[in-house]
Amino acid sequence: KSKGREFDAVAIVDLHAGRIPHKSAETDPEQKDEAKRLLYVGVTRARKLLMYFTDSSKNWNQPSPLLGTDGLGLLR
Repeated sequence: KSKGREFDAVAIVDLHAGRIPHKSAETDPEQKDEAKRLLYVGVTRARKLLMYFTDSSKNWNQPSPLLGTDGLGLLR
């Protein structure tokens, strides 16, 4: 229902490796591409403010690889 819609603010929570993309997508390139597409759609819905959250307080909570230069390039 949000196709084509934009919002003033968008928040994406739990943007951890193993969650986005899901760990099962590591072996399936189609699933990884779909996760990347969905994240891109979420990011581009923000008109004014985009917030994305990851928690690196635990060793296993690393930021999603889709944030880096091989993904959307939000982290460098």
